[in-house]
Amino acid sequence: MAASAQRYPRDILLETDAEYQRLAEQHSKYEAELLKLSATPYLVITVRGLLRAKRERHCCGIAEVAFVNCEVLNST
Repeated sequence: MAASAQRYPRDILLETDAEYQRLAEQHSKYEAELLKLSATPYLVITVRGLLRAKRERHCCGIAEVAFVNCEVLNST
């Protein structure tokens, strides 16, 4: 058999096995999601920052609900 005619087992499975195809597709989706998450900067919250935000909300009279909604919008 010539080297160019060789087929790898993975290629054969991708062509013939539906379960293997499904798992390969799922793996690709997870890999893309992992790359997306690894490119996202980390959100670091310090105790000092939380206390400052609490103090600012209290002093400015901002409702707790508005602050929570703001955090939810920023997290997406």
